[in-house]
Amino acid sequence: MGGATHTVLADLSLTIAAGEFAAIMGPSGSGKSTLLHILGLLDRPTSGSYRFAGRETATLSDDDLSGLRNQAIGFVFQSFYLVPYATALDNVLLPGLYSNTPKGALTRRAMELLDKVGLAAQAGHKPSQLSGGQQQRVALARALVNDPDLILADEPTGQLDSTTSAEIMELLAVINRDAGKTVIVVTHDDATAAYARRQILVHDGRVAQA
Repeated sequence: MGGATHTVLADLSLTIAAGEFAAIMGPSGSGKSTLLHILGLLDRPTSGSYRFAGRETATLSDDDLSGLRNQAIGFVFQSFYLVPYATALDNVLLPGLYSNTPKGALTRRAMELLDKVGLAAQAGHKPSQLSGGQQQRVALARALVNDPDLILADEPTGQLDSTTSAEIMELLAVINRDAGKTVIVVTHDDATAAYARRQILVHDGRVAQA
């Protein structure tokens, strides 16, 4: 009804250190995706405090939040969200177009990332020419193009078979281990969560296990 409110997260206290690989788990409706959106600066909490890299985010303007999000956070979603009429390379380039990186250097980095995810030969392909796993690899390369400190992945294997899911999670593990990126994955899948070194269970909007 009009004016009614619904509390999704309550009395939630959580610290994730730089360089961690954490999985946020919980049943549907538990609040895990809402938590991810707050961690990714896509939503603001209605109360409480969220500090990102030691910086209180409640006092930041929308423009400041947008700039910090684009510079410091890379997103990977279940549905890929690739631009259908753009090539794999152009999709990877997209977040970098809002940075100050020269186009030549940005293109070289995008190609290097496509090579790292095994898709250099498909740089000119559009999403319709790629399998689901290949599209998620493009999305992962796109998330890395601005060299963010934090990678947030919301059900990144939700549309993939078990073999392809394992390949995507291995890539995230390598990014965490070799590049030192903080990786946070939201998932309901135990096999996916097993790749993380820490499992955080959210239930009814609260952290049940950290």
